[in-house]
Amino acid sequence: MVFAQKHSEFNIFHINDPISYWPDFFYQNLIGNGLFSEKKLIILDNFPFLPWPKEDTEVYKTIEKVFLELLPSISQDTTFVFNNEKADKRSALYKLITTHGEIKDYSIVGEDALRAKLLSEYSNKLSSAALSRLIALKGPHFGLVQQELDKLFLTRSFVDIVDLEHIAPELEENIFSIIDDILALNIYQSIHSIRETFQLFDNAYSFYNMLMAQLRVYFYIFLLQYQSISSSEITQLMNLWKRSFLIGRKTKISKEAFFVLYQNLASLDAKMKQWKLLGNEWEDFLYEIEKMLLIS
Repeated sequence: MVFAQKHSEFNIFHINDPISYWPDFFYQNLIGNGLFSEKKLIILDNFPFLPWPKEDTEVYKTIEKVFLELLPSISQDTTFVFNNEKADKRSALYKLITTHGEIKDYSIVGEDALRAKLLSEYSNKLSSAALSRLIALKGPHFGLVQQELDKLFLTRSFVDIVDLEHIAPELEENIFSIIDDILALNIYQSIHSIRETFQLFDNAYSFYNMLMAQLRVYFYIFLLQYQSISSSEITQLMNLWKRSFLIGRKTKISKEAFFVLYQNLASLDAKMKQWKLLGNEWEDFLYEIEKMLLIS
């Protein structure tokens, strides 16, 4: 990214779900200059949107009020990008954005529209089966699919499904989604996602390592918060920087319950290495994870 090369990746904040953060997070992080007084880029996904989920209406109104207060006073060295497929054009925030910035429409609505766009872009160079498989691997995201196609066309003039053998699915996004559900106590959804994602890995241990690597970040954040360490100190101690938004995330799981869950999941490493998981490795491993989630 050109911005990261010029102003450092530490001055980029990418916030996927603004209503998952406490208002104080935005007041503390969105005002002022970036690190070393560089320019700052803030990307917010899925906000403002329509319709509001009924259970989140009050939370949405609170966060919207925060941005209504903040935007007029944002430094000229800070660039905001609101990235949303279903913006609420009637909202006060949307109207404020049109006053202080520009609205660009890059929307591709639905998988059918995505397929049509890609087929028109790569007519006679791409089979329908290959396109379906690419969307399954990368999700309905034009940029990700286009990126893979551009790489493939460097070495071939036509792409068929056999050419996609070595393209990996977006596993990291799946893991983040699983952890989001765990932190929100959407346990049954997390189990469902685990079963789907599990099939994309070559072995149980690879899946386990990626899951634990991401959970470990939250473990240390919660542990330091439990010791009343400030957010800025946690950012420095853990070298979070552009991931400092993780500190301000709201979660439904208590720190105590998370510590127990993390320790239980960590104990699986020893069980696997000592052959204490009986029967089929994959089935046993899934069963152990599900059991720990259900009792958390």
